[in-house]
Amino acid sequence: MEQNLTIARATQDTTADDKDTLANSYKRWDCYQDIDDLEAKIDSARRDLSKLNEKILVHNNSGNSDKHCNHRHRCSCQGDKSAERKVVEMTTSARLEQMASFKKQGNDLYAQKKYKAAVGFYEKTLIYYEYCFLDGSDDELKQAETLRLQAYQNSASCFLHLNLYPRCIDYCNEALEIDNNSTKAWFRRARAHRLQEKFDIAEKDLTKAMESLGLDSSPLINDIKREMKLLKDDKRRYKESSTDLATGRIECRE
Repeated sequence: MEQNLTIARATQDTTADDKDTLANSYKRWDCYQDIDDLEAKIDSARRDLSKLNEKILVHNNSGNSDKHCNHRHRCSCQGDKSAERKVVEMTTSARLEQMASFKKQGNDLYAQKKYKAAVGFYEKTLIYYEYCFLDGSDDELKQAETLRLQAYQNSASCFLHLNLYPRCIDYCNEALEIDNNSTKAWFRRARAHRLQEKFDIAEKDLTKAMESLGLDSSPLINDIKREMKLLKDDKRRYKESSTDLATGRIECRE
């Protein structure tokens, strides 16, 4: 737009000296752009850009201007470098013990229906996981990966209870990246999709959840069957309400 403004000003200056022929008149109209309008658009674009930059800064710092960690997106740490140094100095075995402790604390809070607080401990598990690659053995890394998977699955369950369905889906996706046969991730993602009335996707996810069970007689099979029934009922009610709405519109037109 700034380039267009420069051209418009130049055109205004040069056309004033042109002979007033029909050809020149057409030429001026073809390249005419209102300078005041262009300046207003440029000012508006600059304001929008400034607001966007402020939002990005706030989002990245999560309200803490001193936070400069390199952890995963939306981590819950406070950017405390001294705390980070302590984690780095720990052995992988000690980190794994701490991760298991965080998970247990999160599970205890989950049992008390304190879902937001539980997520905080699951997030700490995920942060500690990032440091296990510094010096961990293959067996320790497998343990860390298992704890990471459980943290994602458990966080997804918390987000379901908090009605944060997009976040639930994000965490289920992370879990499925680790284990594509995670029944809990498929099941919880299906429920989140159903509660957003994305019935077709929910149905596919439930099918995947059943397939992931295989011959396993997991207690989850009953949960999946109940979810399938809820999905069927919700689809029926949605179809009925859509039909009633369409019928009402037709009657209004008549």
